[in-house]
Amino acid sequence: MDAKYYRETLASYYNSEKVKSVNLYQLFSYLLNQRDGSEKTEKATGILLYPTIKEDYDLDYKYQNHPIQIKTVNLNMNWRLIEERLNNLISI
Repeated sequence: MDAKYYRETLASYYNSEKVKSVNLYQLFSYLLNQRDGSEKTEKATGILLYPTIKEDYDLDYKYQNHPIQIKTVNLNMNWRLIEERLNNLISI
């Protein structure tokens, strides 16, 4: 899991929103470099976590055998709801 913070969660590109590719490349690097030949590391999940105060994102991708998830946590919520959201993310 890698947490990032930007003013805007997604980047605008020709009137559409995209995940910042530099963050995806970094996550891919983490996933590829942790492989040790075991099935667990060959299929490890990568999560990019962004804070938000407006719109939530729950995006899913796949890179080779690795599930990639883009998630947000709304920091404009009660702290108990923030805690619940974070706990749900790590129990995936």
